[in-house]
Amino acid sequence: MLTKLKLNNYEPFLVLKVRSFLYGYDDDLLAWIYKVGSALGYPTGYSMQKFSLLTSIMTSINSNYTLNTGKSSLDELGDLKIYNKQSRMNVWKTDECNAFRGSYGAYWPPETVRQGGNVSFFNGLLCRNVPLVKEKDTRYANFISVVRYQSSPDLFTYPSDHEESCYCLEEPCIDNLFSVGKCLRGPFVLSYKNFHGVDREELQHIDFSNLTPPQHDDDWKTHFDIHPGLGNTMSFKTTFQMNLQVKKKAYVSEFPMRLEHGMILPAVIIERGGPHLNTKTNILLIVLSVVEGTFQYGSVILAFLTIFILIKRWRALDRLFYVHNVTVSPPIMMYQQAKVEPRPRYVHP
Repeated sequence: MLTKLKLNNYEPFLVLKVRSFLYGYDDDLLAWIYKVGSALGYPTGYSMQKFSLLTSIMTSINSNYTLNTGKSSLDELGDLKIYNKQSRMNVWKTDECNAFRGSYGAYWPPETVRQGGNVSFFNGLLCRNVPLVKEKDTRYANFISVVRYQSSPDLFTYPSDHEESCYCLEEPCIDNLFSVGKCLRGPFVLSYKNFHGVDREELQHIDFSNLTPPQHDDDWKTHFDIHPGLGNTMSFKTTFQMNLQVKKKAYVSEFPMRLEHGMILPAVIIERGGPHLNTKTNILLIVLSVVEGTFQYGSVILAFLTIFILIKRWRALDRLFYVHNVTVSPPIMMYQQAKVEPRPRYVHP
C-alpha cells in the first residue's frame, strides 16, 4: 500500500471541482484498493464506481420506506415499519436504539399533536430515531394554525458514563458530535450547523472567527410544522453539518503532521426544507381551515345569538303577563230585593 502511494505520488488532499466533490469522481487509488480487496476475498459490499461526499447522503434520502396505513388506528398512520427491506437496524448497542420508532416525517399521530405530546421520526442520514418536542403554536402561510415541533436539545449529548449510551461506539464521545461512520461507511461525524453546542476546547484547530454568523438564533434547529387536525407535515427544515474525522493508519507514515488522529474537519452543511405541497392540496387545507373555523366560531356566535333572542323574548312575555299595582275588589252581586207579605189565613165560616 505504501509503495503504491509513493510510486504514484498521491497527496492527502485533492483539488476538485465542486460538482466532482459532491456527486463523484473516478479515483484510481480507490479503484485499485477495491480491485486488490476483491482479489484477496474481502467483501466490499458494493462495486466501486465513483467516490463522492454525497453518495451515502443520497442513498439515505432515496430510500424505501414501508409505513403503517393507519387502518387499525389513526395514531399509527405513517409509522415506519420497514426501512430498505429491514425491520430493524444493526448499528447501535441495544435493540431499543436499533428499532424503528415513530414516523418517517410526513404524517404524525393527530391526537398526540393536539395534546402537545412528544413525537419522533426516523432519519436515514443519522441512522437513528429523532425525538421532537413541541416548541409553539404558529401559523402556516399566515392563515392555517399549526404546531411547531423541534428536535430535542439533547439529541447529540451523552451521559456522563458513556457506557450507558447505546450511541457511543468509539471513544471519545463528545457532546453534539455524532459519529455515523458505521452506518454510512465512512469517517463521517454529524453535528449541528457551525458546531453549535460543541465545546470549543475540543475544536482548537478550527478558527471560528471565519464562520458565517447565523441569520437567526435558531438556524441550527430542525423543526416540523404539523397540522393538528390531520397530522400531516405542512413545512419542515432539517439542518445538519457533515464533518470528516481523520483516521490515521500505521502503514501511511507520510500523513500530514498537522492532521492528528481523531481530528474533526468540517465538510458541508446539509439543509432540507419544505413545503412541497401542490396548489390543490394548499387550497383544500385552506378550505378545511375555513370550514373548521366557521364551525368553531360560528357555533359560539350562534349560541350567544340564541341566548340573546331567548332573553329578549322572555322579557317581552314578562311584560305581557305581569301587571303592576292592580287592586282587585270583591265581586258585587246585583240582585233585586223582593218584599214578601204574609198571606191571610183563610177561616171557614
